[in-house]
Amino acid sequence: MEKSAATMDSVIETITKARASLSISRRELADVVGCSEATLSNLERGIHDPSLSLISKITAALDLDHVGSVSTPRITSVAVGMRCALMEDPPDRVLAFRIMSRFTGQWRGIVKDSDKFESVSTRPISTSDLRFDAMLAGYVEHLCVVDEVTVPNWVYLDVYYLEIFWWRTELPGMRAIEMAETPGALSNRRVFTSARSLESV
Repeated sequence: MEKSAATMDSVIETITKARASLSISRRELADVVGCSEATLSNLERGIHDPSLSLISKITAALDLDHVGSVSTPRITSVAVGMRCALMEDPPDRVLAFRIMSRFTGQWRGIVKDSDKFESVSTRPISTSDLRFDAMLAGYVEHLCVVDEVTVPNWVYLDVYYLEIFWWRTELPGMRAIEMAETPGALSNRRVFTSARSLESV
């Protein structure tokens, strides 16, 4: 019993450190995993005995559940990597795009549709930039539609739709081309970038 309690304490400590190092608020993480902010606070302070389901959701969202293992690539890893790139001073947008592009290559290498769905089924944490969040959700939807894989429900949440248009390019003359080449899953979110450009950064 002591070993089990010590293991849980270690998991909770890892979760707390990961959340802090990624500058993710308790509120944001609680929203992603579907629990209250108070529950998360109590868990981190050792006041609450979490269910294995909650621990599983938290570790998946923070990309802690398969660190160091060889497994199917996950969109949660992409979001964590993009968040780190975008929190640089100044934000490294090119690296954020490269991380997404690398996922596309990994996605293409997955054979089974069930593994493809598994790689995108868990709602990721925010990249820290709503534009990139919307692009990530739209791109997941696009990949799933193209490959005829079930689209995860989280991509349809309101937070993944922008209120104003965002073009990946900063060159006004290229915007018409981007608008024409943008997949519907992205343009519906007011994000304009061609699928091809996301695959070849």
